[in-house]
Amino acid sequence: DDGTISDRERRILNRLRDSLGISESRAQELEVSLAEGLSDDEKEYVDALKDSLVDGKISNRERRLLDKLRTSLGISEARAKELEKSIV
Repeated sequence: DDGTISDRERRILNRLRDSLGISESRAQELEVSLAEGLSDDEKEYVDALKDSLVDGKISNRERRLLDKLRTSLGISEARAKELEKSIV
């Protein structure tokens, strides 16, 4: 109900994902798509974030680009961290 996934909740979701045979990447997509209240700007940021994570990590260059995008979209650092946690 609080909009964040605790460590305990994450373990439960991971067990459920494994038992259903859902890949980690698909589970991340589902989580993001089910996140309530994502604005169009937040969706754009999440899409850019997913593109940056294709290789499993965010390079310094990608981080700088994401920060510029975040700023231009008016997304706070705290909100960006929440969005990143939801897909990492």
